[in-house]
Amino acid sequence: MTRLQTQHAVIGYGGTPIVRGVDVDIPDGRITAIVGPNGCGKSTLLRALVRLLTPTSGTVLLDGEDIHRVPTREVARRVGLLPQSPIAPAGITVKELVARGRTPHQKVLRPWSAADETAVMSALHSTALTDIQDAVVDELSGGQRQRAWIAMTLAQDTPLMILDEPTTYLDIAHQYDVMDLLHRLNTRQERTIVMVVHDLHQAARYAHHVIAMRDGEVAAAGAPGDVFTEELIRDVFSLEARVLADPVTGTPMVVPAHGPGGAR
Repeated sequence: MTRLQTQHAVIGYGGTPIVRGVDVDIPDGRITAIVGPNGCGKSTLLRALVRLLTPTSGTVLLDGEDIHRVPTREVARRVGLLPQSPIAPAGITVKELVARGRTPHQKVLRPWSAADETAVMSALHSTALTDIQDAVVDELSGGQRQRAWIAMTLAQDTPLMILDEPTTYLDIAHQYDVMDLLHRLNTRQERTIVMVVHDLHQAARYAHHVIAMRDGEVAAAGAPGDVFTEELIRDVFSLEARVLADPVTGTPMVVPAHGPGGAR
């Protein structure tokens, strides 16, 4: 397993702190959802976890070592990133895109290997893309494109996957297709998954561990049933809501208390 954590991390842009002194410990082999209102620092924290941002103070630790002291290629072999709204090169096919996930494993003058091919075909199979592996990515539906990007991250063959809003711009059916896929990858392949999620219902249903952020700080962290309380929803999201049991899964379901016939 790969352990990822922060210690007193202050993270920002141009000297302006966005995330202030956070301590985060990502549970191995579990799904972690990071939630919070816009501008609270979710994506900033995520960028620091994959070494795209350097904390101005504090540290990000990968297996107990400062992540900025770990060679770039080695980080890429342990942590895979799917950024928000990635753009594929024009004309690239699904299989060609997925094959790019093997880059961290390539060496100078080393030819494409049987292990590389196996990893790519396994990623295509896991994401149900084998039948359209020769299709051009730009011609796919939004859900298919997102699965192609997830397959690329899978082909990278890292024990830890980090995704920034993986269901953005997808319709409701494709959102749940993607979340179901991530759940299968976690349960069947024991991949540790960290994702920024806006939909609290999806976060509560699919995540084992939730980090709720507010104003650049961690407001609460723990199991969904412990984090998603009416008080926290009010304090973090400025929303009056009722927290009920999901009739399908029994996980917390956040229901706004305002609207037609509701409280104001």
